[in-house]
Amino acid sequence: MANTVTVKITDVNKLAELLDNLVASGSNQISGIKFGFDDDKELLDEARKDAINNARKSALLYAQVANVNVGDVVSINELDTNLPQPVYRLTEMDQAKMMTSSGSVSVMSGEQVISISVTVVYELKN
Repeated sequence: MANTVTVKITDVNKLAELLDNLVASGSNQISGIKFGFDDDKELLDEARKDAINNARKSALLYAQVANVNVGDVVSINELDTNLPQPVYRLTEMDQAKMMTSSGSVSVMSGEQVISISVTVVYELKN
């Protein structure tokens, strides 16, 4: 018999305690831990603006080197958006804590990265 439960917490500092309690209460399979944002629309829009600006800068550089001018945008395509992924950074102290852990679950802090990739096609003019 299997029971599936979805739990959402908003304080990552409580995650280790929650996992400890789940294991202590008999859970023997825990999977699908995901990190994300409640609302990432504004962050994604900022990433989109940055991606378009970076594409324009690159196009201008390439055009300068090729001795041509950048014209109008022909098309813009957004590639598959990466879901937010945690990026972990362990300090020596964090590593030492993990090595001497008393059996408790250890959750390392990190940061979320949101990225957007776009392909922009520009008209080139002589």
